Amino acid sequence: LVETAAFIKDMQDLNKNTQVTIPSTYVFFYIEKNPIQFDTYGSVEDDLNTVGYVSKEEAAKEPVYEGSLVYYPDNRYILESKFFYWAKAFEEKYPREFQVYYEDDNFICYRIIQNEFHLYNFAIDYGYNVKKRSKTSIDS
Repeated sequence: LVETAAFIKDMQDLNKNTQVTIPSTYVFFYIEKNPIQFDTYGSVEDDLNTVGYVSKEEAAKEPVYEGSLVYYPDNRYILESKFFYWAKAFEEKYPREFQVYYEDDNFICYRIIQNEFHLYNFAIDYGYNVKKRSKTSIDS
């Protein structure tokens, strides 16, 4: 089990972390298109409130990756937006391997079946992470 925040953070800077793998044959990605707002005071009625739908505007924002702020509504909206656009980019790169396992109006679940001896690298440029720097003559 990998938290969304940890997964997105691991690939946020492709200059620092070029390899993100999950050692499992079956990998499921559960992405909320309509992030659920968790009430920090424990009110059952408020647990099902939603923040809104994922968007490119939210994906472009910088989220908080640690502590209880990860679960705050505004931050969840940013993280789920980044996760959604990561999934779309990964699906474009691996259309046969990245399968929709279940989808409705509120969430989508993708499934990947991978060879445990040759894991997929999930660290890709999805448009909302730091871009990988190309080498110049200065870097040589």
